[in-house]
Amino acid sequence: MSLIPKRGTVYVVDDDEAVRDSLQWLLEGKDYRVRCFDSAESFLARYDPREVACLIIDIRMGGMTGLELQERLIERKSPLPVVFITGHGDVPMAVDTMKKGALDFIQKPFDEEALLGLVERMLERARESFADYQQAASREALLSKLTTREAQVLERIVAGRLNTPRQHHGKARRQHRRRPAQDRPGAGRTAPLIASFFVAANAYAVSASGHFY
Repeated sequence: MSLIPKRGTVYVVDDDEAVRDSLQWLLEGKDYRVRCFDSAESFLARYDPREVACLIIDIRMGGMTGLELQERLIERKSPLPVVFITGHGDVPMAVDTMKKGALDFIQKPFDEEALLGLVERMLERARESFADYQQAASREALLSKLTTREAQVLERIVAGRLNTPRQHHGKARRQHRRRPAQDRPGAGRTAPLIASFFVAANAYAVSASGHFY
């Protein structure tokens, strides 16, 4: 049986030990797994991007600031939802972090119920973002296996698929299905190759348009 709580992991990065202890006590009491770090540098050294989690960061810290940590995560295309801890004077700065993708900010002193609700929303966002992140990684892995020539052919295939109305494709597919298998061009000889290219083309099209066909 797993010892990890089912409600999710919350990373806390703050150079104030009292704040870390307070958040850990509150969140663990609600069955969250909490991992605390006293600096952005130590967090980055141990952060596992494969874990579904969220992050609470202090804006002002010694060494790398919370804002700089956010920039590092953006560069890495991390799907990790972020919320900032702010003092009263940091509110304008915190608003700016939201323009860069932060989910929200928590102003000191904390409202416990508001914080817990925010953490739950972040973890829900994390589950959705992580699924998208995995799909994108799978598409990139598939496309990276193509040779240069195959990639060029694939680009032409995708360009045609993106520029052709879907109704036309649907009609063509229905007509193709009506033909006896033995009458289809290359039946039995090129089917595996066509199937492989169709999968790759669909992956490429998703990358280009964000939609499955």
